[in-house]
Amino acid sequence: VHDSFWLDLSWESMQGPMLEWVRHGDSRPMDYSYIKQIAVMFSAIVDAKSGFTRDHSRGVASAAAFLGEKCGLSDNSCRRLEIAGLLHDIGKLRVPDHILDKPMTLTRDEFAIMQRHSFDTFSIIGKIHGMEDIAQWAGDHHTKMRDADDKHQLSLEARILAVADVFQALSQDRPHRKARTLNETMSLIDEMANDDQLDQSVVTCLHENKDACWDTARTA
Repeated sequence: VHDSFWLDLSWESMQGPMLEWVRHGDSRPMDYSYIKQIAVMFSAIVDAKSGFTRDHSRGVASAAAFLGEKCGLSDNSCRRLEIAGLLHDIGKLRVPDHILDKPMTLTRDEFAIMQRHSFDTFSIIGKIHGMEDIAQWAGDHHTKMRDADDKHQLSLEARILAVADVFQALSQDRPHRKARTLNETMSLIDEMANDDQLDQSVVTCLHENKDACWDTARTA
């Protein structure tokens, strides 16, 4: 698939279907089964951009919902967290394939383009009525704990999503590395938690449920 196909998916053309998907009036409850179906469709489009990210978003969504339950979130929050996981990388539709699949260190400009996908994710989901919190969680999935401040506190849902994203990504091959084993993954996640990049309490919960979460993240 050529880059031009993905780049032609402007935010305007993407927002139209997404806005129609949930535009049903303030008083009508959200139909999660329907929203999930559509979110799965969008996640498949995003993950198909690179041969290295097959089912990544579905794995993140499943792992996040699983960890959310183990961390004591309500059923409603876990459902919304699952939607956030499915859509967390939708901003990557604006990242050219040669950057996503580059097998070596990105240049400063390429890294900036890659990093922008979180903001783009927040921007597009945030325009959809009733999904403002989902947009914030998805947009924050690369925000490090040490970078949060009083003006921008990371919610528990965002912290869970961040851990789920790293956990699932490490289980897959990437252009610059092979997939990690579960033990290797946990070791790297511990390093990130010790460096104040990931939330230690969520990582502790992951340790307590690592085998089940591993299966969940890899078989979504």
